[in-house]
Amino acid sequence: MAAPAVLADRPPLVTALVAPLAGRLAERFGYRPVFVTGALFYAAGAAALALRTGASPHWAAHWLPTLVLNGIGVGLALSTLNSAAAKALPPERFGVGTAINNSFRQLGALLGVSLFVAVMGTPTSATILGDYHRVWWVLAVIPVISAGTYLATHREPEAAG
Repeated sequence: MAAPAVLADRPPLVTALVAPLAGRLAERFGYRPVFVTGALFYAAGAAALALRTGASPHWAAHWLPTLVLNGIGVGLALSTLNSAAAKALPPERFGVGTAINNSFRQLGALLGVSLFVAVMGTPTSATILGDYHRVWWVLAVIPVISAGTYLATHREPEAAG
């Protein structure tokens, strides 16, 4: 079944298409609602993987929709966070600030993979589906916590005029 292998790269395409839109949405509505929306899209995709994927998942019915949700979430959330971090920097600190932001983003990716491996454990053929479901639930909860934390700790300046 070659079609899934050919189409497997489409969620990053969704992310690439959504990211520029995120900038326009952030200019219009602010960073907070765009980031939170992205985090919730990602959480919905991960939760859908936990709820809808069985021992014999259908790629187009189970995987593709959830990965598109994840692609939308990543496109909205990560690009918005990067933009918010860059905008908050004074011009003389832009280079160092964006480097630090990217370092923390890479650290987050490392911690995410590590958490995935730790939660997954050592699956057996009898436990693998349940182990993946557990990982997907964890991956659904983290962006919800992240969105809540962002809402609680970041305030955007009032619009001028």
